[in-house]
Amino acid sequence: MTTTDVLAIIGAVTGITGTMLAIAALVWDFYKWRYSERVRLRVWATPGFANTANPNETLISISVTNIGKVPTTLKLLSFHGFDSKKEMKKRNGQDVSINLNPLYATGPFPYRLEAGNEWSGAIDQTQPLLQKYLRHKYFIVQVEDSMSDEPHRAEIDKDRFVKSLKE
Repeated sequence: MTTTDVLAIIGAVTGITGTMLAIAALVWDFYKWRYSERVRLRVWATPGFANTANPNETLISISVTNIGKVPTTLKLLSFHGFDSKKEMKKRNGQDVSINLNPLYATGPFPYRLEAGNEWSGAIDQTQPLLQKYLRHKYFIVQVEDSMSDEPHRAEIDKDRFVKSLKE
C-alpha cells in the first residue's frame, strides 16, 4: 500500500464520519427547535381550599408554571365541561365559562409568564355558575396563551369539589 492509498482511506473515513456527525447535529437542532425551545405550561387546579381571610369562602386554587424555555403571555382562563375523551379533543366543551379576573392572582390577564415562573390565582367555587360542570364527566380548567396553538388543561377533582361544598 502506498502513501496515496493510506491518505485516501483516511480521507474517506474522515468524510464519512464528518457527514454522519453533521446529520446528527441537524437532527439534534430539529429536535431542539420542535420540542425543547417552545412554551410548555403545567396547569394545576385544586378545589376545596379555605380562604383564611374569609372563612365562608371556598376556593379552587389554580396555578400555571412555564416549564419551557420561552416566555409567553397568558390570555384566558376558562372552565369547560366534557362528557367523553373524544369530546376533549375539541377546543371547547359543552358548557364554557370564562374568567378574566381570578381572586388573589399573581397578576391580571393578560399576564406575561417568563420561563421558569409561576402564575397562581383562585376562583370562588361556591358560584352557582360552576355547579353546572358537575353533571359532566370531566370538569376542566383551560389556560390559553399567546404562543401555543393548543390550550393547556387540568382536570378539577369533582369528588373533592362536592365534598368541600358540603362542609
